Amino acid sequence: MPVGGNNMSDTIQEKSWVEKMRHAGVKGALASRGIALSLLPEHIKALFAESLDEDGDGFLEMDELEAMVVTHQKLKEANASGRVSIEALPHTVQPALKTFDVDGDGFVDPSELMRAAELYEGE
Repeated sequence: MPVGGNNMSDTIQEKSWVEKMRHAGVKGALASRGIALSLLPEHIKALFAESLDEDGDGFLEMDELEAMVVTHQKLKEANASGRVSIEALPHTVQPALKTFDVDGDGFVDPSELMRAAELYEGE
C-alpha cells in the first residue's frame, strides 16, 4: 500500500519520493546532520517538521528520532496495558496527571483516571 493512502495520487507521490531518494543517494538522504525533511513526501514532511524537528533546521537528528521512537514505544505499551505513561504525554499536561498518579509509578491507570474524571465533574 502506498504511503499516505491508497489512491492514484498517493502512488504517484510515493514514486516521486522514491525517485528523490535515489537521486539524492544515501549520503544526501541520511546526511551527517540526520534525515533531510526535504526528501520526504509533503504530507509526511509537514508532520515531522511540526512535531519532531524541534530545532527547525529541516533535519531529523538522532536525538529527535530517538525521542520519537521512545514515545511511540511508550504509547504502544500504554495501549497494551491500559495505563498511560505520563512521560509519553505533552509536557504541558504532565503536572496535572502527576497529581492523579496516586501510587507514584509514573503511569495513570484506569482507576486513577476515573478518579480524575469524578473530581472534574464535581467542579
